[in-house]
Amino acid sequence: MFALIERNGRRYLDLRKILPKKSYTNDEIIINKARDYMTISYLTKYCNGKLKTKKFQPAKAKVPKQIELSNTLVEVFGLYYGDGQKSIASKSYQAVRFANSYPELLIKFLKIMNTLNVPNSSVKGYIRAASLLKKGFKSSQEAEDTIISFWSNTLDLPKQNFYKITWRTNKYKNSKVASKGTLTLIYANSSFRLVFDAILAYLKALAQKDHYTAAAFLRGLIAADGNVYHKEHRRMSSIAAKQKQDRDFIRQLFYILSLEPNKDCTRPGKEAVRLSGYTNFQIAQKFDLFSLHPKKREIFNQLMASYTLPSYRKGKGKLKILKFLKEPKIVTEIAKEFGRKENATRRYLRALEKDGKIKREVSVMRKGITGRFAELWCATDMQPMNTLKNKVLAEIKKLNHTYAEEIRRNTGLHRATLSSLLKNLEEERKIIGTPNLDKRRHFPIKKVYKLANYN
Repeated sequence: MFALIERNGRRYLDLRKILPKKSYTNDEIIINKARDYMTISYLTKYCNGKLKTKKFQPAKAKVPKQIELSNTLVEVFGLYYGDGQKSIASKSYQAVRFANSYPELLIKFLKIMNTLNVPNSSVKGYIRAASLLKKGFKSSQEAEDTIISFWSNTLDLPKQNFYKITWRTNKYKNSKVASKGTLTLIYANSSFRLVFDAILAYLKALAQKDHYTAAAFLRGLIAADGNVYHKEHRRMSSIAAKQKQDRDFIRQLFYILSLEPNKDCTRPGKEAVRLSGYTNFQIAQKFDLFSLHPKKREIFNQLMASYTLPSYRKGKGKLKILKFLKEPKIVTEIAKEFGRKENATRRYLRALEKDGKIKREVSVMRKGITGRFAELWCATDMQPMNTLKNKVLAEIKKLNHTYAEEIRRNTGLHRATLSSLLKNLEEERKIIGTPNLDKRRHFPIKKVYKLANYN
């Protein structure tokens, strides 16, 4: 796109070309350019149209002219799209806020802030923690000092940059705020927020055209708002998105990566874009979509390991089954070649029958304990039944009087398939099946087949 620059095999984003012309308060943006950096600012006015004094003017933001368009950059903006403050209502546009409870993700965010010329000393920290964390400490102050020390040492933030902890009563012991609380990183600079939002808008547009950017953006978004569920044979992942426009955007990113999402969940409070199926998860594994969040990565790996048999999208499964139907076959034969259970195979067969691509030729009673009907399936654009009938007739003519088992050995047909063909040929009066009586027990045990015109 117009703001991308390629240099030495790497891509760089020219921030000068993506900045808006006006601020969120509809004031003209002032850009002062230096050699490698530029200063962003704007002047606000009172209601009467007069300029505010210098003391009340928004702070300036010094940012680099160009930044490298790396995977980390796109992943962090995907994280921010999920867990950051996107609202510009009231005075929320005056700061960049990002909340999370995992140190790895917060470190990534700070790394990109450093790239944009924001030192850690300028970032504030606000912690929400569960009141049950006070247990084991002599006082609330001791618990607060311990938690702040943990985040300060982990993220290399000055202790004086942390606000007083907000304690929350939470009955769930395994909640996010139960470990070390949820930390919100805050950088209060409305001029910088303009730059940050401009980069986010550009990367959103780029992700809808470039699959590498889409994959990196989804990695961050899944780490922030994604969920992966695995219990026994139920496997599902989702990305929470309340607004329809957000869900449409996420679906578009999925389509870029050839993922086929399920129908959106639109229940109030549960709105999400859902994804399931082995083929989808294979693509997700290929692009490492669940690799950013440590807990979600672990669950996703368990989910993939739980697949003992390959699973297909219906389109791929249908094509595979059509290749097996070069001649009529029963479900048992098809399922064996397909490598799936018979019930799963029947679902594909019914779908193909509904599409008019295959048909059931005959249905014969199988001898055995179950006594179920064995249906012969074949492709509609073929006439395989006549071919098989001629094959059986030729074998009977060759052997004169013969048993079904001998015909089966010579033709290689399945027992149920041959049984249905012989019954069909008898009904058409092309062959005669004569029961062979057991003289000792006086009941027929096998049939001897011959051509109807055989003398």
